[in-house]
Amino acid sequence: MELLKLDIKRIILTLVIIIFYNTSMAQTKGVIIDIETLSPIPFVSIHTKGLNVRGTIGNEYGEYSINFKYDTVYFSHINYELLPLTKHSKCDTIFMTPIVHIMPDVVITVQNNKWIEKLLKQFVKEKSKNYHTEDQILNYSFDIKSLSDSSGYAFSSNGYLISPEYSKKEGYLICPITNLIKYKDKTAGKDFMQLRRSLYNNFIKDFDYGFIKKHIFSLTEYNCTLNKNLLKFSFKSKKGEENEGYIIIDTLKNVIIEFEQVSGTNYNINSNTSSLARFVGEKKGFRYTVWKTLIHGKYSLFDNSYHLAECRYQLFRQNEYKRGKGLFFTNIESVLNISRLNMKSDILKDNVWLKLPNPYSISIIVSKETRLAEEALERTPAKYELF
Repeated sequence: MELLKLDIKRIILTLVIIIFYNTSMAQTKGVIIDIETLSPIPFVSIHTKGLNVRGTIGNEYGEYSINFKYDTVYFSHINYELLPLTKHSKCDTIFMTPIVHIMPDVVITVQNNKWIEKLLKQFVKEKSKNYHTEDQILNYSFDIKSLSDSSGYAFSSNGYLISPEYSKKEGYLICPITNLIKYKDKTAGKDFMQLRRSLYNNFIKDFDYGFIKKHIFSLTEYNCTLNKNLLKFSFKSKKGEENEGYIIIDTLKNVIIEFEQVSGTNYNINSNTSSLARFVGEKKGFRYTVWKTLIHGKYSLFDNSYHLAECRYQLFRQNEYKRGKGLFFTNIESVLNISRLNMKSDILKDNVWLKLPNPYSISIIVSKETRLAEEALERTPAKYELF
């Protein structure tokens, strides 16, 4: 009898432990909402901090599921304030506060009208006279955060930048003054690649007659009390290539001062990878299942010409390896701010300037010039902190 009682106690104790463990490991599920518009926020990064970073990502409908233990988890999105959530918080709806306020749309009034096409073509004709008319030495501040399912990484860089004249082929030059890497140890390098994407994937240069021809443009009315000459046009691909967004154009000066571009999987794969790279990847069982990007940029007048002043970039990419045996995600968020430099006289001669080569996503062959430029950037000093 005593033995039976002991066995029963052991069984009860085991059941209690199992129940407690399952409860502690239960998934936290919910939806992430914009507190102002009450719309779901797609592809929000959700992660812990410290040595053993765990992470996940919300889906395109703002739904999320956390299936790992945490004391505090952080909800992060490039256009919203960072939001911490403790394990004691009992809520399944997460409200995030935007830091980018887009002018509110009222109604679409005109679509692909002749005067719209004429206005946009005039912009293309004159853009070389309005943007990058001369080399410009500027301040830059760059921040990037990258999250996967098992690691977190952040990199910040501040310094000087030479923005080249429009027709030059030499590209950007950079002089990093401070670099900071946040990672679990000191093995991580410096991610200048995303800075290169923000600068070289230039919306203004890509906005040409071919872009106008391939997209449908709609005039969108909105309230703007600061400048009555501003018009906002939404655009989307005619062929359903998952490429859409908006531009805000100053009709008096004939310049685009703001844009947002959202691109889907097929568009990004075709735009950022070569057919050879895709062929080799597929032969090895590697392919992209999701590749979404959001780019939001602003242009400002520096002296006599317009230059990129702000670029917010978000990338969510999911890769499949060996036909579903491995499924991995990467979520990248970056912010680039560029501002006027007041004291220019001694900057050029007193600092070492490095080439900032063109970016690439997947490349079978990297040129010697690009490789040497990347090695020089990697040799710049950096401090390390725990992510």
